Amino acid sequence: MIKKMTAGTFGVTESVIKNDSSERLVLEAGEAIEFTDPETKYCKITFRGSGENAGGYININKYYPVLAGSTAVMELTTPVRLEVELVISAESTLKFDEIEIEELSQPYYLASECSGAKDVLVVVPNYPSFANLYLCAFAHSRNKEYQKKGIHIQVASILASNWYEMSYELEGIPVLQGNYGTLKQLLDSRQYHVIVTHFVDENLMSIYDGYVYPPDQLIFICHGAESIYRYVENLVRPYFTRPLIRTNSAEVFDRRDAFIKKYSQMDNAEWVFVSKWLKEFAEEQHRLKFKNSSVINNVINEQRFPYHAKNAEDRKKIIIIRKFDNCMVHSLDLSVRAILELSRKEFFKELSFEIYGDGDFYEVLTEPLRQFENVHFHRTFIPNDKLSEIYKEQGIALLPSRHDAHPVSMGECASSGLVVIGSRVTSNGYFMQEERFHTLADPEDPLELAQIIERLYYNPEEYLKISRELSEFTRENFCVEKTVEKEIELIRQRQVLSRTPRELFPKKVERPPVLSVLVLNPAEHKKTKKCLLSLLNQKYNGKIEILLSDTGTELEAEEKDEFMRLGGEVLRFVHPAETDVGCMIKEGIRSAAGKYTALIHGNDWVDTEQFAELIERLQKEEADVVLCRGSYADYEKSLLEEIADYDMLMDGSQYRFEDLLYPGYGFKDSGPLLSTAVYRTEKLESISKFCASGKESVDRQWQALSIREIDTIRYYDLNVYRYLKGERKKIQEEKLSLGHEIHSILRTIINDGYTAGKKEYVFRFLIAPLVYRQLNWYCDRQMRQEAWDFFESLSLYPEAYSYVMQYLRKKPDGKYVIPEKPVEENEGEAEQEIPVQEEKSKASARKRDGRKSENKNPENKNPEKKNTEKKKSTYYVKKGIKSVMPHGIVTLISSRRKEE
Repeated sequence: MIKKMTAGTFGVTESVIKNDSSERLVLEAGEAIEFTDPETKYCKITFRGSGENAGGYININKYYPVLAGSTAVMELTTPVRLEVELVISAESTLKFDEIEIEELSQPYYLASECSGAKDVLVVVPNYPSFANLYLCAFAHSRNKEYQKKGIHIQVASILASNWYEMSYELEGIPVLQGNYGTLKQLLDSRQYHVIVTHFVDENLMSIYDGYVYPPDQLIFICHGAESIYRYVENLVRPYFTRPLIRTNSAEVFDRRDAFIKKYSQMDNAEWVFVSKWLKEFAEEQHRLKFKNSSVINNVINEQRFPYHAKNAEDRKKIIIIRKFDNCMVHSLDLSVRAILELSRKEFFKELSFEIYGDGDFYEVLTEPLRQFENVHFHRTFIPNDKLSEIYKEQGIALLPSRHDAHPVSMGECASSGLVVIGSRVTSNGYFMQEERFHTLADPEDPLELAQIIERLYYNPEEYLKISRELSEFTRENFCVEKTVEKEIELIRQRQVLSRTPRELFPKKVERPPVLSVLVLNPAEHKKTKKCLLSLLNQKYNGKIEILLSDTGTELEAEEKDEFMRLGGEVLRFVHPAETDVGCMIKEGIRSAAGKYTALIHGNDWVDTEQFAELIERLQKEEADVVLCRGSYADYEKSLLEEIADYDMLMDGSQYRFEDLLYPGYGFKDSGPLLSTAVYRTEKLESISKFCASGKESVDRQWQALSIREIDTIRYYDLNVYRYLKGERKKIQEEKLSLGHEIHSILRTIINDGYTAGKKEYVFRFLIAPLVYRQLNWYCDRQMRQEAWDFFESLSLYPEAYSYVMQYLRKKPDGKYVIPEKPVEENEGEAEQEIPVQEEKSKASARKRDGRKSENKNPENKNPEKKNTEKKKSTYYVKKGIKSVMPHGIVTLISSRRKEE
């Protein structure tokens, strides 16, 4: 369903809405928009319109802006009510065409709409928009110059807190706003060969670890926060607060240190610092030298900010232009206190103050100045191309700050002829020529700021001299030619490197290889290529072989050719007879020539450095299994999540498997997982004939079977494997049926003479979690009969049943998933509800939604989900058991009952 809104929805008759006041104009919609259909999971909002100056936008429920000229996609949990208000910025105009709101039952990804012609991705945490034109405005200034010179860019504005996506254009620059999942989608396209990043941090570098491989190139433009974070931590705290005690930052900073140490030495990474001071201070802080680095100052566009000669009267006209967010780095509190100090001077009424900007702390910061008639407020953002006209009418810019690496706003004011009064911090002394002009104050002294303004008031000739000479210095040293054109040249050099064919990988593999890697279930081409690059892009690639499953359905001929060119003789295709995972593993093991064998899925990858270290150690290794660490890479998150806890094992130590089964001595929650281990190939060969085919939990079967053969285990504290989870896919109801795999494992354990310790391990760590998972699935859907049939079938294995019950009772929600026997219908009793199961189902639904609200109509209205036939209970028992067990076992149960 599509709902539309027009200008009339907000009580106006004209499609062009002009706001000449100095405050925002806010118009509420006549009625809210409600979504009640449980099938509605998303809404797509298209705001057709445009704006002048700061334009306008709509706010969803007061806090979530959707810009004029943009498209947004929001995830919903119905029922939900959307309150919509239209905001026109101060001194701005909005042209309103229409707003279209479409209900969607499936995800809609705006990344898919990005132009395929763009090959340079610019990643920023924020970007200018009608909602705030000052966010990372320096990045927008650069991007316009890139585009003028023929660099085809796509901007990605990425923050973890961006819970909805939005795409728009600003002065011809395409912008996609989203979270880490959005960035991964863009990188997954493999179309961006140069990634330019402002304010890189541990979150982005963690993503680049898995999604950017040579020959792709990285350029990090450093403004301070990404490189000297320990120094600036206290400078970005909220206004009017005490200095932060560094208690919760150490772990984050340590993680960031490790990434910087790694990326500072990478050939495909370039570090660009906006000032010489910043580069030298960063190297001092990290005690290293950046391998590829340069100093390129921020651009001050001399054509956009030309010099306008000032007269003596202009020294009385003072402008403040800032973001009014609750972040003390911009020192608006000092500006206010300086004006309060000036108000006590006899010449104060001769001065005028024009204050531009907006933010979440606007009212608090500006309140002390509301008493003065000569202080004028403009609660709006001025587009970059309009600033020069405003600067032409002013004489002094009051722009103190507590930190700056290269102050762009100060430079633009100086280029225009304004005398800039600021703070003596970092490199400001050089950019404002403090030794010549003396217009900077102590960063915590508003009195000194007022004294500088007073000095210039009484010395008009000095004011005119500073205005002229500071503009000349700025335009000569920070013009386009000496700044952004250097960046453009650097981008072009990196583009050449990204397209230059290089013999990264050997065409021959050593025989026998140290490690055979089976790549199962090749994913879509681009993801499989990422997996292969991660395996190949390391110094020991000649000591491995890659066996890529090919059933004839996953890969096209040209894709196979590309992979062969990429891997040479390191890569071979194996051709299983069936498409299920079990057959892929069997065929891969039959073909494996390596001393050790590892398994990986086509959409997963490895950390190349850690993988190389593992291969080096495997060359001298003899243990049956080598355990390493691995991590889940959640598609919606940036940082990794540990797969298994092996803290009880020491790096490099060898253990006997049986010795690790005693409580306290060994495995806590899981043991050797296929996802974190490599196996001696000969051990896997001896069990491959026993493993059943299938798609569900085949890895658990292999783990159960391999345990029978394992004697020795070596642990290396290497975080090698990356397993993708949480990837956004089409929403669909898939049947979960683990019964066949569970019974297959149990029959194997009973028949094949496992030791008591190994049996216990399989029951605790493999069977019990699988049973819990299956019961959870039934319980969430209120499938009581199926849950009972499945649970009853486990009674054939009393020992395993005992461990399952112990496991379920320890789980916080375990009591909810243990099924109760349904009332038999042939006894004439009505079907009874089971309150604990309903409560579990509701709780699970709330957990999936991430909301506390409950569906008002939880009853199942689907007639297909209700069985109206009256049959004996034995019918359901047999039917349920047949769905999870072979026919022979059903016969066995029947015969036992007859005997009883």
